[in-house]
Amino acid sequence: LNNLKYVDQYKKIDVILDRLIRDKKNIIPTFSDKNTNQLFKDKNLKISPSLVTVLGPKSIIKQITGIPTEKISMSDLKKNTQLIRLVSLTPKIKIYPDHTYLKSDNNIYETKIFKDIKIKLPKKFKFHIIPETIIVKLNGKHDDIDKISPADINAEIMKINKDSTSAELNVKINRKFKIIEFTPKIVQVIQ
Repeated sequence: LNNLKYVDQYKKIDVILDRLIRDKKNIIPTFSDKNTNQLFKDKNLKISPSLVTVLGPKSIIKQITGIPTEKISMSDLKKNTQLIRLVSLTPKIKIYPDHTYLKSDNNIYETKIFKDIKIKLPKKFKFHIIPETIIVKLNGKHDDIDKISPADINAEIMKINKDSTSAELNVKINRKFKIIEFTPKIVQVIQ
């Protein structure tokens, strides 16, 4: 404003000012190619911190959905902890911190399918069922799910329908694991 000079006394200049604000924004990882993106997911890597503080004009800050990283390459992923710089979208904003780190999640989760899980019948159940086994899909920590055997999964009849031609099944497992799916959910009862 110090450099403004009025050409004559009748000219008018409107100056519109914007308020400076501080806000938190998500950090958005960007990758050099699809293979790097897939490896990032497969290795269950995370960016930490995942939020960044942004300071700047309110009109600009409100339009920003997230702050991207510089392109993460395959060599970045092969290191245990790697500093990744953030991209400043415009010189009108400041980012704190201006970097994030790639970190490995020690609790890597895995999905595993178990076949031929024997369905347990109630003690006084006198009928046969078809099929006698089910397939169960579980999710859990990598180290724990490798120790599971089909014997650790309890598949049992939960409810028999009124005409006794079919029965609903239920599956139980240790709380460490999440049951994603099991099939079939209903078996045929043969008298």
